[in-house]
Amino acid sequence: MSGNSWLARQRKSELIELAQAVGVKDHEGMRKSDLELAIDEVLTEHTAHYQSDPRFQDYFKSRARASGSPLKRELAAVPVSRRRTIKAVEEAIPSDRHPGRAMALAQRLQLPASPADVAQAVDRGTVAVREHITTLYHDSGLTDAAHTARDALSTVHSVAVAVALFEMYKLRQEVLPDRYAFTTRRGNSPLINSTPSFTHNHESQPVSHAFATKLGDAYFLTSGDKIRFFLEDDAFSPEGELTKPKHLAVNKIGHYLHGLSSPFAALLSNSAEDSRGYVEGMKARPAEVAKALGFADPRVLQSMVICKQPEIGGAVPPHQDSTFLYTDPPSAVGFWYALEDATLENGCLSFLPGSHRWAPVERRLVRKAGDEGTEMVKNEGARFPQKEGYGEDKRPEGEEGEKYVAGEVKAGSLVLIHGNLLHKSERNLSQKGRIIYTFHVIEGGEGFKYDAKNWLQPPEEGFTKLYA
Repeated sequence: MSGNSWLARQRKSELIELAQAVGVKDHEGMRKSDLELAIDEVLTEHTAHYQSDPRFQDYFKSRARASGSPLKRELAAVPVSRRRTIKAVEEAIPSDRHPGRAMALAQRLQLPASPADVAQAVDRGTVAVREHITTLYHDSGLTDAAHTARDALSTVHSVAVAVALFEMYKLRQEVLPDRYAFTTRRGNSPLINSTPSFTHNHESQPVSHAFATKLGDAYFLTSGDKIRFFLEDDAFSPEGELTKPKHLAVNKIGHYLHGLSSPFAALLSNSAEDSRGYVEGMKARPAEVAKALGFADPRVLQSMVICKQPEIGGAVPPHQDSTFLYTDPPSAVGFWYALEDATLENGCLSFLPGSHRWAPVERRLVRKAGDEGTEMVKNEGARFPQKEGYGEDKRPEGEEGEKYVAGEVKAGSLVLIHGNLLHKSERNLSQKGRIIYTFHVIEGGEGFKYDAKNWLQPPEEGFTKLYA
């Protein structure tokens, strides 16, 4: 330090300005104490020059006060060479360690940016991006369009139109449910399009619990040459009242669709000249399939639409189709068409693989005497087709012969079901229904007898011939 109290009280920035005023060289890198010494030295050597300068009046006053002390006068009498002291200090400090030179060197080095500099750069970039996006948004005209749309929709007329459209949408759901209006996989299928028309055409007819599917009543037993409707048990309340709309309560429509309904009859035709109609682009025509299966005189019977309705679609226990449509020997084959996707969720079929080879037709559903209902009786006739590869000895051992496999299929698929094959389906508790169409084919040729006790008896003209 210089020993001058006034210089000692000055801030470094003020000392730098004073150093510039008196011409101190290389003052930029000096410490505060060095600046005090350098300024004090110049002012002492050039007192006459700077004593009248207003900027240094307080300096000289401070020096005068200090010189008035006896101790200070005694010390002042001792000659001191300030320059030599500074030089001695400079010589004691290596040239590369001198503060001034070190600071000058540091200023020439490229140091990394400070966190504050980085933050400022990020802020500048963010502001630039925000301004660019704002400019693009305003230039796009979206603001004007939004204001225009809001003004247009705020009118009384617009509100009235919106309410009317909402009411029309809700009304459409009541008149034509979504499951009939928006299922793309049905496409132009006349079969799936015919199904809801049946129920809608009968909406005005009263329905009671008597229409629930019952295998023994007269309504069921006389349906072999008619189109009749059978409803789900769960569609009724305990008091017998229907709790679902009729089109969502139907379990089955049958059993003579192929004879009385044009779209279903056309499915059986083999040529465009057929009076029943003709389905263009059909890949697997029933007659061609029956021929490939070895039928000599296939006859069609028990055609029906089966609906697994949402939430109430009932389960069907394991069964064999030949139990219900028995010929001696067994010959029934089911043609099962998926009109909607059949999935595990909505109650698809499940099959016991290979069971047609080893599962005998042990029981039959037959009419009671006097047509007073139906009953299950022991099968006294042939239990397997009269072909090689069948027999109870073919049954696999262990759990392999007891595991059912789900048969999930897409809409439009044809599934062939052997009369001896064990199959079933689970309940449909989902919100999505499942509609299928099925009919059965039996052998009407020589050596096969359709039992007169079967629940379904042929119409007066006989069962429909598949080979026209």
